Amino acid sequence: MSGPLEELRLWTLELRSQDIEPSEFLGRIEARQARLSRVLEELERLEIPQDMEAEVREELLAGRHGIQGFLEALTLLRAWEQNRDSEDLDRALALATQANSRLNQAVSMNWRTFQTYQEAAEEFLAQVGYEGPSR
Repeated sequence: MSGPLEELRLWTLELRSQDIEPSEFLGRIEARQARLSRVLEELERLEIPQDMEAEVREELLAGRHGIQGFLEALTLLRAWEQNRDSEDLDRALALATQANSRLNQAVSMNWRTFQTYQEAAEEFLAQVGYEGPSR
């Protein structure tokens, strides 16, 4: 998954080449910040059954760190839009790259957790004689 990272890179290129106005760039940044903030709030309110908590703790932590990293990167991009300091742009894109890696890590862990539960369910069903849906 690299869509959000590539979007940030594209937005900065569009702004630098004057394909978009600074107001549109900032509007995109604000919209993304709002969306990520809502996701982060939902993660904080997420109720996890106690028997699953240990298994998903790491993936949720990685996901939170990824989202927080993107939020930091977006804040730096707002500063860059104002001052056009290449160091701010470089730091913002480096933060976004790290955040993207954390989100990919969380997705990967989530997929492994899902596979583990699916395999356990299939094994249980096979033990009780279930052979799958009839054709």
